[in-house]
Amino acid sequence: MQKSGCAGYLCLVLAACLLVGLLLTGCSDPVGRAETHKDLTLILPADFLSAEELGVENTDGADFLYGRHSLVFKGLAEAKSGLQGMTLQAYTDQVISANKKTATPKASGAGYVFTYEADVDDTVYSYTVATYEAQENFWILQFYCPKDTLAENQPEIDIILEGIQPK
Repeated sequence: MQKSGCAGYLCLVLAACLLVGLLLTGCSDPVGRAETHKDLTLILPADFLSAEELGVENTDGADFLYGRHSLVFKGLAEAKSGLQGMTLQAYTDQVISANKKTATPKASGAGYVFTYEADVDDTVYSYTVATYEAQENFWILQFYCPKDTLAENQPEIDIILEGIQPK
């Protein structure tokens, strides 16, 4: 009888330790880390690496660039000071027009999202572009991947877009 009492007590102690551990670690969120760039915070999966971590040079002027396997994610801030009075909808339309794309933006959370495809060096890429308005900047966020990998990348794109927090 005493052995089963000790075993029960040991199980109770182990369960309590596990519960305390989960509470302290936040139940290990499947999405990785928060990154802040100027007036925008984003939550990235743990396996997304920065341009520096990837050993890639960010040559197109983006404020940040992350990647994983077949998916690239980059962001560009444009100061609102020169665009006074412009709404996010108008800014989004201007981005589409300036890039000579035919797309219909859809409201998504605090921003707008549109998609398009482009052939680059004999590979068709799918692009998902989101625009956001923060306190000091408009943001253009762009995801791209080979078209044949979009289905596997779309859930991660959606998760990242849900975690965008303009300040």
